Amino acid sequence: LITFARGGIIMSNIFLSTALIKLASDSAGCLESETECNAQVYGFRPTSLITMIAVVSGVLSAFLLPIIGAIVDYTPHRRTVGAFSALFITVVQGVQIWLT
Repeated sequence: LITFARGGIIMSNIFLSTALIKLASDSAGCLESETECNAQVYGFRPTSLITMIAVVSGVLSAFLLPIIGAIVDYTPHRRTVGAFSALFITVVQGVQIWLT
């Protein structure tokens, strides 16, 4: 059943990433230009926004997953961690639905 839910999460992330690139391009003033835009928002170009999100996500996962895995494996909080992660994913998806 977990793979059944992944499709919806992936689809919503595709729509959200498109919206984030459009908003960042709009903030940089790149939507009006027909040529390549080199304007920056918060120190980087709008086209590199999704790449930056992927890098931050990868680094956070590399540091946090061993800690969370140890909590799940060696403490009696397995169900609590599972319930919290399910609630967190549901809330994030609700925010994404509300934004679009």
